[in-house]
Parts: sequence; C-alpha cells; structure tokens
Amino acid sequence: MLSFPLINRSLIKPNRLPIITLLSSIHPRKGRARTVFRHDCSRFYSTNKENDNTSKTDLSLVRSNDIDQRFRDLEGYHFNTYKFFKTLVEGGYSEKEAEAFLDVTNMFITELLRHSHMTYLSEADFENCSYLFRTALSELRSEKINMRKDQISTLRAGLFSNQREVEGLEQLVHEHLNKLSTESKMEFENRKNDTRNDVQQLSAKIVELHNLLSVSLGKLRAENEKQKWEQIRKAAVVVMSFTGFLVLVIPLGLRFRSKKKEQAYNVEELNDYGQDRKRDDYPDSTISHL
Repeated sequence: MLSFPLINRSLIKPNRLPIITLLSSIHPRKGRARTVFRHDCSRFYSTNKENDNTSKTDLSLVRSNDIDQRFRDLEGYHFNTYKFFKTLVEGGYSEKEAEAFLDVTNMFITELLRHSHMTYLSEADFENCSYLFRTALSELRSEKINMRKDQISTLRAGLFSNQREVEGLEQLVHEHLNKLSTESKMEFENRKNDTRNDVQQLSAKIVELHNLLSVSLGKLRAENEKQKWEQIRKAAVVVMSFTGFLVLVIPLGLRFRSKKKEQAYNVEELNDYGQDRKRDDYPDSTISHL
C-alpha cells in the first residue's frame, strides 16, 4: 500500500516526508477517458492525446475540471493503473473484474486522499502554521512580557505609594503617640502633685487634729488631776474632820456617860437613903403597904 506525505491535523508534528504522486494510465482496452467514480465523483482519465506527452511508461495525470476548490491540490498525484490492471489480469482475474477492482481501488485512493487532505496537514501548510504559531507565540510572549512589566511597574508604583502612605501613617501614629505620652505624663505629674498636696493637707489636718487631741487630753488630764486632788483634799478634810470629831466627841461621850452613870448612881443612892429614912419614919404597916 502506498504511503502519503501528509500530517495528522490532530497530531501536528514537524516530520519531513517525501512527496509521492498518484499516477494514472490510459485504459488498456479503450483509447478514451473513463470515469473513475460511479457515485458522483468528478475524476476522469486523460485522453490519448494528452498521453502523447507523458513518459515512456505511458503514464498520465488524473485530471478534473469540475473538482471542488479545496480538493484541487489532489491533482498531480499519479496512480499506475495500467500496471495494477495488468497485475490483476495476470493473477487470473478477467478484464471486467480487473477493471472493477481498478475503479474501486482508484475510488478508495481518491476518497482516502480527500479524507487525508481534510484530516491531515501538508508540509507547507504545517510550516506556515508553525511559522504563524511561532510568530503568534512570540507576539504573545512579548505581549505577556510587556503586560507583566506593566503589571510589575504598576504594582511597584502601588507598592511605593503604599509604602509612602504607611510611612506617613507611621509618622502620624508616632506623633499621636508622643503627644499622648506627653499629655499623659503631664496629667500624671499634675495628678501626682495634686495627690501630694492632698496628702500634705491631710497630713497637716491629721497633725492639727493630733495636736488638738493632745491638748484636749492634756486639759482633760489636768482637769482630772485637779478633780482628783480636789476629791482627795475633800476626802482628807472629811476624814480629818471626822477624825477630829471622833477625837473630840468620844472623850466627851465617855465623860458624859461617866457623869450620867455617876448621877444615876447618886440617884440610886439617894433613893436608897430616902427609903431608909422613910422606913424609919413610918410604921411597919405603912411600909408594907408601900
């Protein structure tokens, strides 16, 4: 089977393949052109007049005037129909069978070429596509590089602006912190001074109150001592007075008691003496009556 210098469009690979042409010869029995396809295919054999200018092997090109524009590059491919026909006849096939095999084979080859043309890519097209692809790739790369450079420059500019903003914010924050620190220190010092003054005033008041309490306690102690001494003096006077009274009264009482006892004794004696005299004066009956 013949190989074809075509490249798969789905597997584009830079392979260099030799160009093979499809040959066709005149019909071995008839000297006129014969239709190759039986199903609306527009390929014809060339005439005998055209075959006069062919090579010594009596080969001719397969030509078509009504072929589609996208299949015109199939012209120029050659297929040695005479050799193929002769080989089939020598192999034991009849001329009709060989002609039928020839027509079918030619049809298959042409259809395969068309299918190959639609499926595969030629070397020139591949080189063109490769060149265009490389060009587009280089353009895309350069555009991507430029875009990346622009993005980097934009990001760098944004980074610089952000750094400046951050530095400005940092400076502003430092200023505010210094201001707050100064204000807090001043407020702390003021509060400290106020607290110190309050403590001093409170200490002065405490000292004053202590002094007042000391004075009051001193006065109270002096008054207490005074009252105590007065009470002691009064008690001493009372005791001395009572003692003097006792000293004076007890002898007088004893003397008065002794005198009273003497008077009572005298009275008793007088009474006894009087009774004795009366007894002497009255009779015994009167005395007994008494």
